[in-house]
Amino acid sequence: MKTSKLIFVLIILGLIFGALIFFVYAKLGTSNPVGTENGLLSKPGPPCQPADIWSVALMQTGANFFSGNIELSKITTGTCSLMGYPEISLKSGDKILAITQENLSQGGAQEITVREFYPAVINLVWSNWCGNVINQPISIVLKFPTGDETLEIPVLTPLKRSLTETPACISSALPSQLAVGKITSRGKTILPQGEGAIVSINDSAKTVVVNKGQKFLIKFGTDYIWRITSSDLNIVAPVNANAALEKDDQGQWQTINPGQAMLYGIGEPVCRSLTPACAAPDLLYSANIYVPGPDVGVSKNWQTYPNQEYGFTLQYPDNFDVKVGVATPSFDWWLYKSVKVAGRKLVKITVPTSFAQFTNFKRAELTVGASGAKEALANCRKLPINPNVFGGAERTVNRLKFFTFYGQNESDPNNVTHSISYRAVYKKQCLAIDLEIFSGNIGIYERNLGIREFEYDEVAAMLDKILQTFSPLKK
Repeated sequence: MKTSKLIFVLIILGLIFGALIFFVYAKLGTSNPVGTENGLLSKPGPPCQPADIWSVALMQTGANFFSGNIELSKITTGTCSLMGYPEISLKSGDKILAITQENLSQGGAQEITVREFYPAVINLVWSNWCGNVINQPISIVLKFPTGDETLEIPVLTPLKRSLTETPACISSALPSQLAVGKITSRGKTILPQGEGAIVSINDSAKTVVVNKGQKFLIKFGTDYIWRITSSDLNIVAPVNANAALEKDDQGQWQTINPGQAMLYGIGEPVCRSLTPACAAPDLLYSANIYVPGPDVGVSKNWQTYPNQEYGFTLQYPDNFDVKVGVATPSFDWWLYKSVKVAGRKLVKITVPTSFAQFTNFKRAELTVGASGAKEALANCRKLPINPNVFGGAERTVNRLKFFTFYGQNESDPNNVTHSISYRAVYKKQCLAIDLEIFSGNIGIYERNLGIREFEYDEVAAMLDKILQTFSPLKK
């Protein structure tokens, strides 16, 4: 009898404990801000439709084949998902070109979530055009794996000019072929500095960040024979095309100047040259090589803004715009005002549009404001009551503890603003540092301009580098 009672008690305790665990995880799951890994934006949405997507197609010409990719960005709120291979046709003027699509094997199909700042990518290789000479700009007609609607996308060269050329005719007995990779997501790889840096096959469809002048090896393994090209040899180029290579190397490359260039590659399976030959398809590769400019890191060329009255300094790149505030109090000294109280806007540092050219980036700003009013001090470290504000956490910058929160404003359909706000009580003042990133809705741009979704993380990192230079003045 005692044993059965003990079992009953243990069962009840187990149920209570399980309920508590469920409650805690449920709360954690709903408390994450939108845009975080566990938040709303990371969850797959419904299948993408053409009305959800803005796209750009870039293609690099070559002697025997043209290679490039399509980038698909979300223009409506929320998320949508893509998986597998789209149907793609090529069009010149009003005429559909006679090509054969070949879907290339790149591992199993994976559902890709498309959301703001996280576009999807489709790799392409076009070869063997033996048809008539084409004079009209070429476009892509894309049909998603789900649905019947199509999306027409102008094809541009890396110089943002309409593509009117065609690849060389290799054999008139064979059809013109468009090799299409499966839909993947655009990720990021930051190469380590020094010798031995490697770009691998796993970096396909990613942005690879490489410092200026750095050498790196391309190592794709031994299963394919690779042909690799750069869209801009002034940014990234092979070091020595005739150098002896290891069995699994595809050559040593080096970055030359700041900017962005695409590395394109097509791999032919080695087994197709064996007897008997295999039927394995070619493999496609493309990576966006991003070479930061000299102003990305804090350097001796940075300028210093000192504020003796409020007791701090900030550093910033010398080509960024700086506006010092006026002594007249105003109500716009902080974002998402917790209370309407006057303060002073001390300084605004602006990251110019040129920081991310040929993208939908407009500008970014770091603004410092302060107020010694009682209402400001009382609400300084509280989360504003605003539907566009979320989060709330602590962060220490140079020994000063800040309360931080995030904001997002999409009330203007043509523009989007993201912000990170820092609040601290410092020298009897409510110190407000607001970081804002302004961008255009990617859907408002003409597709023939070749505008891409900007690298949000790069701009946010630049603002954060400036923030981290905040330093209290010594007494």
